This record gives sequence, C-alpha cells and structure tokens, in this order.
Amino acid sequence: MPALYSPPAGLKDFDLGNDPQLLYQTWSKWISDQTQASADYPAWYSALTPPAKGNPVTQAPPWQGIPRAALLLNNNDVLAAAQAVENAVEFGSGADALLVNQPPFFDVNGQKVSGLKYRPQDEYLEWVTKTDPDGVVREILLTCEGPEYWNVIAANDQGLLMRLYSDITGLPVNQLDVTKLYFQELLTHREVFAGGKTLTFNKGDYNPYNEYNLSFAVHLTQGANTLGAEIALAMAGSLIWGSPPKTNNPDLICCAQYGDPNRFSDPTIGKEVNDLARQRMSVTLRDPIGLYIASILPANFTDWNGSPVPNIGDFLVPVRKSDDGTMILRAAFRVPAGIMKNGIPARVGDYSYLGKPISTGGQVAQAITMHLFAQALPGAPQQQSQKCTAHACNSPSHPGYVIPTDINKPCPAAHAMALAEHMNVVASPKKGKPIGNGRLKFSRVAAAL
Repeated sequence: MPALYSPPAGLKDFDLGNDPQLLYQTWSKWISDQTQASADYPAWYSALTPPAKGNPVTQAPPWQGIPRAALLLNNNDVLAAAQAVENAVEFGSGADALLVNQPPFFDVNGQKVSGLKYRPQDEYLEWVTKTDPDGVVREILLTCEGPEYWNVIAANDQGLLMRLYSDITGLPVNQLDVTKLYFQELLTHREVFAGGKTLTFNKGDYNPYNEYNLSFAVHLTQGANTLGAEIALAMAGSLIWGSPPKTNNPDLICCAQYGDPNRFSDPTIGKEVNDLARQRMSVTLRDPIGLYIASILPANFTDWNGSPVPNIGDFLVPVRKSDDGTMILRAAFRVPAGIMKNGIPARVGDYSYLGKPISTGGQVAQAITMHLFAQALPGAPQQQSQKCTAHACNSPSHPGYVIPTDINKPCPAAHAMALAEHMNVVASPKKGKPIGNGRLKFSRVAAAL
C-alpha cells in the first residue's frame, strides 16, 4: 500500500469508524490533491514523494492567536481588540465589525437564510468563552482544527461524527440532534475567501456552522481559517517574488498577494517558507499537515492579589493532540483543581491579563502562540521571479495597518486613504466601543470546504 498522509496531529479518530481504511484514504487523497507538486511551483514538493534523500530541515514559524488587525485598529488595546472579535456573528448581518462582513446564505428560491454564524477570529485560532451564571469566566475552549477534516468524517461516517461531537460537547449521542449537523436544504453562499466563488451546499452536506460547533469550538469557522488556505499560502510562499526579490514584510506579502498583511499568521508563514525557497531549498509542509497550538506565554498573567502566575502553562490543558504533545489541535484554558480563592475554587475570571480581569477568550489568545511545520531539502531548481502585483501603503490613522495598493499606482494621499479606510476598512465606530472594520481582502489565497 502506498504511503498515506496522516490526519492532523496523527489523530486516531478514524480507527473508531465503520471503515477506517476508507477514512484514511479519503483524507490522504484530499491532502495529496491540495499539496501536489507542479511546474507552477518549482520549489514545492509532496511530503510523500520527496525529491531527494536525507533529513529535511524543519521550521515551525510561530504567531500570536489574537487577530492582529483587531489590535491595530484598537490602538493595541488587547481587551478592546478581544471584545471586538469575541462573539460569533451571522452571515450577511453586517455585524462583523472587524473582518469582512461575510455575505449571507441563500436558499433555492434566492431568499436570505438566517441563523448561520461564524466566529470572526482569523489567526487560525478560534475560541468560545464559558461563564458561570454570575458572569465570571469559568473556562475558555480553543480550537485550531480545520473544517475539512470534519467534513471528511461527516461525509463518510455519521456515527463517528456523532461520537466525536459527543466526546467534545459532553452530551450523550442520543441527545445530539443529527439534523443540526447537516444542511436540511440546498443553500448557496458567496465565499469572499474563495475569490468570491459561489459555493453550493446540498441537502445532507455537513454544516460546519452548526450550533454545537459554535457553542463548543469543535473546529474553525472563519472563512480564511482552513487547511486549504494554509497549504495554498505555503505553496505561494515557495515562489520568488519581485526583482530584486522581496525578502521582508509587508513588502513581500503585498507583492505576492498570498494573504493578508494585517494578520500575524499569513506574513509569518509566507516569509518562513520564502526564506527557505530563496536558499534554493525545496519546501513542503510536514506530515501530518495541520495548524497547531504551540504554547502559552507566562508573562502578564496575575492573580487576584496582583501576583504573577508562575504556572500558567498548567492552565492550558490539551484536549486533542499528537501522542508526543507537540501538535495541539484543541485545548481548554481553566484553573487547575485545588487552587482556592477565599475558600472556594478559583476561576479564570478571578485572574487578570495585562492588569485587566479576564472576561474574553481573546485576552488568553493574545498569549498563545500558534505554529505549523514546514520542511525543506536542498537542491531546488533556479526560479524566475514572479512579478509584484501590489505594494504596501500605510494607514494614516492606524499605525502599522497596511493597505495593499496596485503596483502601478502610488500610495494615495492621506485624505484619500482616510476615505478608503472609512468606506472599506474601518466602519464608523460607536463612541466607547472597540473599533472594527469591514476589512478589504486582497487576493487572499483560501480554499473552500
């Protein structure tokens, strides 16, 4: 039997299914189709068929889990940025004040469908904040699982899907409503992260926006947070961009247009792969391909007495991970048992981050580092440079925020840039509220479910 790509983190979920071999083969084929080498990407190779023998160099570029754009548009105020992306928003509602105001879903009669939501958290990390009746945060559920993996399970083994949802939600299988996990009618949706392509979801297709996912952060929901996007971004990063080559961001990512310059993730992933490619290395993503939680930074957490928390790593509990613990797909942030406050068990909301009580998952996401694993082998062929399509223009009102502009046009004057921001980038903020935006997307490479 030929080698197969492994499930993310090497999970053994498929072994619990009715036909494990079918699940493993279906998953491997999907990954293989996405990562197939071609003449268009001369420095890219499939991890299953490396171009040379030897031990590949492995790189694991890290990035922060809170949306960088939210920080930039809120003057780097972590709490305000976290509040701006805390809650799921409905497709087509215009309520996504930070990202792209995703278009609605439509039924077969062209009528807008209400009730479908996604989380506006766009660094390949999403979370749900759980509170007690008194409003104090009890637990934060975090996930970086790609929706494609769950789509493979849902399409091939409904029983396994129900079992896994039961494990994650804590609800018995017989209390899960299977009709909520699958679309009950034909729907269409114009996905802005798939180049504006209209996607069709047939009756019986998996519904990645189901209420159990929204309540328990089973897997990623934001349109740019897909394994397909990760793979496509890495492949584009394997090309040489500009003459002379662009080597640093935001010039590199704006030239290549393979992602969003205002994220932590896209520029980091693209540059790490590009650095290897410019060294004449053949590059790929290491099997098992996935997006992973790496660690949590201990600084800036304090307890109710204002004292630093020395063991904050114990609060981040991996739930779904590789056997060696280096690839974490899902985790819970909770206070370890036995820690008491005034004679009762302490809760997450009793702690502070950067001096402010933890009230949102985004505050914790600010301290979480994410990563993926890129690999490289020497001996890539010489490449011709790709032409730049855009260059970086800096926002006059939000330092650090980049607006890619056509390569043949200069950066607009400040007043024109401010108007562009008002129209397309920053929605008029309400007084006292975190600033959000209907952020423009410039040729983001993404993949649909």
